[in-house]
Amino acid sequence: MSALGSGKSRVLAICCVAALATALGAGCVKQNENFVGEQGNQPCAGDLDCVLGTQCKGGECVPLDQLGGVGDDCQDDRGCQGDLRCFEDNEANRFCVALCAVSLQDCPGDQVCVAVRGDQGFCDFRRGEVAPEANPEPEPTPEPEANPEANPEPEANPEPEGNPEPNPEPEANPEPNPEPEPTPEPQPEPQPEPQPEPEPTPEPQPEPEPDPVPTLCERACDLLDTCTQQACPDDVQISETCVGVCEEDPVGFQAAEIVALSCEALAEALCPVPTNVGEACDADADCEAGPLSAFCFTERDPETNEETGFVGGYCSAVGCQSAADCGSGNICVRASNTTVCLAGCDPVANTGCREGYACQNLGQGFGACLTRCDADADCGEGSTCEVRTGRCL
Repeated sequence: MSALGSGKSRVLAICCVAALATALGAGCVKQNENFVGEQGNQPCAGDLDCVLGTQCKGGECVPLDQLGGVGDDCQDDRGCQGDLRCFEDNEANRFCVALCAVSLQDCPGDQVCVAVRGDQGFCDFRRGEVAPEANPEPEPTPEPEANPEANPEPEANPEPEGNPEPNPEPEANPEPNPEPEPTPEPQPEPQPEPQPEPEPTPEPQPEPEPDPVPTLCERACDLLDTCTQQACPDDVQISETCVGVCEEDPVGFQAAEIVALSCEALAEALCPVPTNVGEACDADADCEAGPLSAFCFTERDPETNEETGFVGGYCSAVGCQSAADCGSGNICVRASNTTVCLAGCDPVANTGCREGYACQNLGQGFGACLTRCDADADCGEGSTCEVRTGRCL
């Protein structure tokens, strides 16, 4: 039996069946009735250090009910649940959104996938109403120029001309001369009111050129890149020469078939994942683990030859980071000091497991196919065995 490796991710913290703990070489610790680890703001370096119902944010395990869901206000990505991102629109509103692919429009319900970069975008939860663009700033209005012509000062009154001829000597009993009428002061000519300078006519702005329509090969390669980033391990990447290879032979590349597929279908075809989790095995080599480490829970302990409770053996994979690493329908759980893939099942109906196994309830709607119990001793401390169903309660 190979040694268990280690992994990093947010996984379910469980150790609910004594047989699983024995096979992993560690004591089985029962933390509460749902087999879920104690929640709280515990220090963490990543989601792997946090239990179900919490997420590593800013170095602490924060309960999900303290993190924002889709549409909730946020300050940055640390305030949003799971893979949600904190988005700021043109009106400085910030809220949590989900990522999506524009070409697929794979948002839930009637949400619209709004482009951010290439084919990548976010799900607009406001029923397709896109945030208004910011209004352009108006051009400054030029101030009117001052009237260069200043009002002239009124001319001084001309002095009246003197009488050039001397008055003749008055005759006897002359009549008195009338006094001269005063000369009226000249009035300044009225000046026209200054007219404002006409505003300059703005030059017409050229219409922006529309974005070029992506070719079939560009669409196919963008979709492959988006889907593998969302669903595949970090070591699965689409080559930068993807478009060039496609254009050389689009039919052989199957570009038309690729753009017609969903991200889930492409991920199953491109991302290597375990294919027989939960099936019978005699050795690690019988398990298909994809990029993870194959691990077989054998029916008997190879050192003591005692029965382990895993009837017919049980294939698993070690080092998962999320349920997506374990294949469709399976889950990633923490056991001892590592993470393993287990076959998922319906904990309410107790269905989905092969004979000899029961769907053990892990809490919060998760279930895993594990060994059946026959007595309370087969379960963790504080749990009881429901013999009829073989489940630990």
